[in-house]
Amino acid sequence: MASSVKKHSKRFLIRAAYKPSTISAYTTAYNRFLSWCRDQGEDPTTWELLDEIFVDWLHDLFEEYGSTGQGKSIGIRARQGLFLALPEAKSHLPRTATALKGWSKEAPTRSY
Repeated sequence: MASSVKKHSKRFLIRAAYKPSTISAYTTAYNRFLSWCRDQGEDPTTWELLDEIFVDWLHDLFEEYGSTGQGKSIGIRARQGLFLALPEAKSHLPRTATALKGWSKEAPTRSY
C-alpha cells in the first residue's frame, strides 16, 4: 500500500474484535505502565529496553501487591494492552513472559 494512504487513527476494526470492557481493562492497565515509566524517567527506545523496563515494572507490582492475583492481573492486562497498541511487540518481550511465569511460581493462585 502506498504511504500516502491515511491511516485511520482509531483502528476501529481492530477494536471491534474485543469487548468494550476488555479494551477498557487493557487500556487502564497499559496506561498505568506508561505512567510508571514517566514517573521513573524511562523512555524505551528499543524492544530489548522495553522488555527490561516492563520486567522492572512487574517487580514493582509484585512488591506492591505481594502474592495476591490482583497485581499479576494488572501486569497481564498491561502486556495485552501493549500488544493491542503494538502487535509486533508480541515477539519482542521474552523476559516479560518469563517474569509472569515466575510470578505464578512465586505466588501460585489458590482457589477458595
